[in-house]
Amino acid sequence: RTQLAEESVSADAPVHPGKMFEILDMYLDDRCQVFAENGNSMAWAINRFTPRDEQGFYVPLGLASMGSGIGSAIGAATLPGQGPVLCFTGDCSMMMNGAELKTAFEYQIPIKLFVLNDGGHGMVDHGSRLIGLEGVPVRFRRNIDFDLYGRALGIRTFVVNTMGEFMSLPFQEIFASPDPMLVDLRIDVRAVPPIASRARVLGQSDARMQ
Repeated sequence: RTQLAEESVSADAPVHPGKMFEILDMYLDDRCQVFAENGNSMAWAINRFTPRDEQGFYVPLGLASMGSGIGSAIGAATLPGQGPVLCFTGDCSMMMNGAELKTAFEYQIPIKLFVLNDGGHGMVDHGSRLIGLEGVPVRFRRNIDFDLYGRALGIRTFVVNTMGEFMSLPFQEIFASPDPMLVDLRIDVRAVPPIASRARVLGQSDARMQ
């Protein structure tokens, strides 16, 4: 599956979250621990990531608090004797709890944080459109530059605008590094996350309330 995905992606195409997960799967250590934040990050990860061997896969399905996955991943990264700890989060979740990266920097906790940066509440935007609502104001007036954000906290960052840039990332170096790192994935805002069934339920609930 991952080989087909890599071959079918144009190098200058915007970053597609689903393809990103499929390609990344080729580089993940068999002992890596993956945390997927609430929102589009979780939807894409559940749909495209297949844990294997000793890999761990965690999603915050309890209270579903946005941003909680970042702290959970940092805590997990303090445990000895495991593979790389990755956290996939959205830009809105990042703005809620992303400052925890300063803790990771100060204590040299080797979390690898991938931010799906689409300029706002992507799941809300796509979900609203799927149930027939247009123009819901949930996108930022200006996208967050997480390269500047990460470097302000002392974190080495990578900026990814295209699938070619994503596939050119030094994955082995990133995963093996003892330092925290941040990857600003400027994803394609047109990529609709796999939330159609959830949107249908919300749409039916909305209809019943009218």
